[in-house]
This record gives sequence, C-alpha cells and structure tokens, in this order.
Amino acid sequence: TYSDAIADGDCAGKKIITRTWSLVDACGNVSISDSVQTITVEDTIRPTFTRPDDITIYTNDTCGYDASVSATGDVTNESDNCSTGIEATYTDDTVADATCEGKKVITRTWSLVDNCGNSAADQVQTITVLDTIRPTFTRPADTTIYADASCGYNADTTVTGSVTNESDNCSTGIEATYTDDTVADATCEGKKVITRTWSLVDNCGNSAADQVQTITVLDTIRPTFTRPADTTIYADASCGYNADTTVTGSVTNESDNCSTGINATYSDAIADGDCAGKKIITRTWSLADKCGNAAETQVQTITVLDTTAPTITCSDNFTQNTDNGKPYATVTLLDPIPVDNCSATYSISYSPATPTN
Repeated sequence: TYSDAIADGDCAGKKIITRTWSLVDACGNVSISDSVQTITVEDTIRPTFTRPDDITIYTNDTCGYDASVSATGDVTNESDNCSTGIEATYTDDTVADATCEGKKVITRTWSLVDNCGNSAADQVQTITVLDTIRPTFTRPADTTIYADASCGYNADTTVTGSVTNESDNCSTGIEATYTDDTVADATCEGKKVITRTWSLVDNCGNSAADQVQTITVLDTIRPTFTRPADTTIYADASCGYNADTTVTGSVTNESDNCSTGINATYSDAIADGDCAGKKIITRTWSLADKCGNAAETQVQTITVLDTTAPTITCSDNFTQNTDNGKPYATVTLLDPIPVDNCSATYSISYSPATPTN
C-alpha cells in the first residue's frame, strides 16, 4: 500500500508527490523499510492569447505619435490551464521610411509565458505610423512688373517674390513650386496678367492648399517719333492753301517697345499773320501706344504766305492835241480797278505823266 504527501512546486501547475510504499505479508510481517517514490507533476501546456489587430496611427503637429497599448490595442483572451494573472508583453522593432520622415512601421511582437515557463507562440501586430498633416506656407504678395525696351519682362522669383514660412510637422528641406498661366491683354501688347499658382508637398505626399499670386506686367515706356520739319506753303489764286501732310510732311520714325501699327495724330491752331494771305499754323503732333503711353508732343510750325501779286485795270490811254492854242477838251477818266487773291483793301498810287507838245 502507499500513502501520498503532495507539495506545491514552483509554479501553479507543478506538484511533488512523495509516495511511500509499505508491504505487510499475510502473517503481519512488515518490510524492513518503506520504499519512497517521487512523482513530479509538471504543466507543459502553453498558454494562449489573442493579439490586437494591425492598426494605423498618425503623427501629431510635432511629428510625434502615441503607440501605447491604449492607442494601438492590447492583448485579449489571455488563458492558461494552470497559471492565473499572467500578462502578455511585447517588443517593438521600428523601421522608418527612407523618404518620408513621418512614416514608420512598428513590428510589435507579443509574447505570453505562464508561471511554469510555458511560452505561447509569439504573435506579431503591425502598427503603421503615417503623417497626414499638410505642410503650410505663405505665398508672395501680388505684384506689378514692367516691360523693358524690347517688350520683355523678368518674372523670376528674385523679382516677383518667393514663398516664405515653408513648414511641415515632419518633413524638412521642402520647397514650394509654381506653375504660371499667362493671359495677354487683347489691345495692349505690353500688358499681361500672370496667374502664378504655388504648391507645396511634403515628403510624405501631403499637399498644402494651393495659393495664387497675381503678377501684372505693364508697359510704361513711351513711344517715340520725329516730327516733320517746319515749312512754308503758299496761298493759291483763291487765297486758299493745302496744309495736308502730303504737302507739309508727316511724322517719321514712329517706334514703341511693344505696340505695333501706331500712328501719330495732330491738331492745328491757326493764327492770322500780318496780312490777309498770311497764316501761322501751329501743328501739334501726338503719339500714344496701345497701352496709353503718350510720347512728348512735338510742334511743327507751318507758315502760309501769299506771294501772288495783285493786278490793276486802268482806263484806256487818252490823247488830245491842242487846236491852234485853244483849251484842252474836258475828258472824264475811270478809276483804276485793282484785283488781288487775298487782300480786299488796297493802296493805289500813281505818277502823272508830263504832257507832250
């Protein structure tokens, strides 16, 4: 027969049974000594558990993140045949993305060991850290630039301004880029409006809201020209005159940095001269390009002269001879008739002839 003494081992599933065997024969003789058998009871059954699901978490404004189990999930269903109060533990292996500073993959390996040293099969949870925060920037102010002497312009950012305050929670060294949409004015060749759209993308592909800068290109350079020379023209037989540019000359060397096909115009101020057939025409020439830039006005002086001599019609010549000393006969002569192309009043003078005997 036997009797058992049971002692707890060093874990809940382990027991040490000390079994003492005794033997008595039919005559009551007892064996000299009992025999002791040691029976060790061991727990070799692994615990079990359920890992948390794979999950994606996100960086904050400082590119930090919360990967605690309260954010990423904890093990559930921890169970063992013998041990109680066992808790799973984990180790993390974190790999950062080579190009996106805000992206990481955390391989979280969960382990569970019961109090007898039996280990559950490890389970792996994948935690993906993403940066979804957009970068920010400040666009340059709207600006006006000007066409040069060849109607070109410099819209480089060194002239029109560049982005400032480029910032991102994770990415460094990011640079804004732009695209231009240029619309020319239909009537003024030197005027354009450039719509410059600025964009900024961080290294994780997050795009800032586009911002638009308006760049206005203006032409403020005046055109140039050469006025015709001062000139003199002459009154005709009716005291009229032709002051057309085909006679008095027209502008030459009309030029502008941007506008083509421009033509000078003029206005005349006519003043009377010191005689009826004389005029002084002050011809003021003007030239404006299609953008409204006006050249300095230039003045041409046109002098109108009357060089046509007047004519005079007198009575026929009259001759009367004396008759043996008798008095001359009385003769009535008509006044002379003057004619001029311009003058209406005249100054007539004459010298009387000496009668001949």
